[in-house]
Amino acid sequence: MNTILALPIELRLIVLFGLGACVGSVVNWAAYSLCYFHPRPVSPWSRGYPRTGAALWLDRLPLFGWLCERPSGKVFAENGWLRPFVVELLLGLSFAGLYIWEIQQRTLSFLPVEIVAGGALQPLLHWQYFTHVVLLGLMFAVSLIDLDEKTIPDSLTIPGTLTGLTFAAISGQAALGDTITANASTWLQLPLQIVAPNPWWPELDGPWGLATGLFVMFVWCVALLPRTWYGRHGWRRAMQLCVARIVREPVTWRIAAMAVVVELAVAFVWSRGGDSWQAFLSAIVGLGAGGAMVWAIRVMGSLALGREAMGFGDVILLAMIGAFLGWQPVLFAFFLAPFGGLVMGLFNYFSRGEHDLPYGPFLCCGAALTVLNWPSIWTWARPIFEFTLLVPGALAVCLVLCGLLLRVIRVVRGY
Repeated sequence: MNTILALPIELRLIVLFGLGACVGSVVNWAAYSLCYFHPRPVSPWSRGYPRTGAALWLDRLPLFGWLCERPSGKVFAENGWLRPFVVELLLGLSFAGLYIWEIQQRTLSFLPVEIVAGGALQPLLHWQYFTHVVLLGLMFAVSLIDLDEKTIPDSLTIPGTLTGLTFAAISGQAALGDTITANASTWLQLPLQIVAPNPWWPELDGPWGLATGLFVMFVWCVALLPRTWYGRHGWRRAMQLCVARIVREPVTWRIAAMAVVVELAVAFVWSRGGDSWQAFLSAIVGLGAGGAMVWAIRVMGSLALGREAMGFGDVILLAMIGAFLGWQPVLFAFFLAPFGGLVMGLFNYFSRGEHDLPYGPFLCCGAALTVLNWPSIWTWARPIFEFTLLVPGALAVCLVLCGLLLRVIRVVRGY
């Protein structure tokens, strides 16, 4: 860490810009190769990309490769090369800008500037920064695919979720802080855990905590199974068809194997206890809370509107974000997302007459805004979250009211 801090800030920013541009190349590959309906070899790293001999290494250079593609037109017509170029540029600028925001300006720290500047907390701040840029890359790729196809691939969100859980277990730290405390000689920034801002519940270190972790991960794995529900011929026939599809799909056995590994991992981290277990369980609860909120809206919205209100990919996406950030930040991301979605939805409806809108990018924007403004948000909301059980109850009431509102909209619009 001292070696990194000894480098001039300008050099660090240049390196981070280049790293962000390289991550942008991976994001472009994912956006065109992992999409569900129309995967295509647009990225120079994709199989089937039109190769031109010695010039291939130029194509693979971030940013510069797309400028080389511009006159050649190997894979794009007209200005199609512009989007992947902008993606790599934006990620490069984002990596450098986020470093200034989090490390240089210490905007996400609850500690006084002179304490953070001393260097004792630099490893924690750099770890949080690393976690955030990984999440940023995943959200960029998901958003591009959702904008193109209105689908969110499990091939991104499942590994992303497992990555967030792994980060929490290895580091024993949260991606965001809670508040500060001090004793006679040391300032500390407390990590954001399940019952924050209240002290950790000792019961969560025992069987209750283990049962919670195992249950949430089991439900998450079950939710990933390839289910279908045809209720036209009654629930019994629908259940038979659902089970038959689950059994015959090859992906079922891969998910089952993953479930066994995940459950064993939960038991292992629990047996070790300490900060790793607290951070790991907090990430698991964040996963469950994120997925449950969107799933509840999806079910109630579908019942109220008589058609699918949200795709299941949005459920898995917010679960992934919750695994990185925890349940309190994901709650704010969930409620910030509709503001951008409402503006864009109205624009699409009045300009194009379209009713459907990819919601994943707005969930990602809500998560990004929450991270960037977390100290301000948490300082305002912290007294409310001291009533730990009140917040989930209030959220449940809001979800019910949302379902009733959607039902009224359906009646008014007559469909």
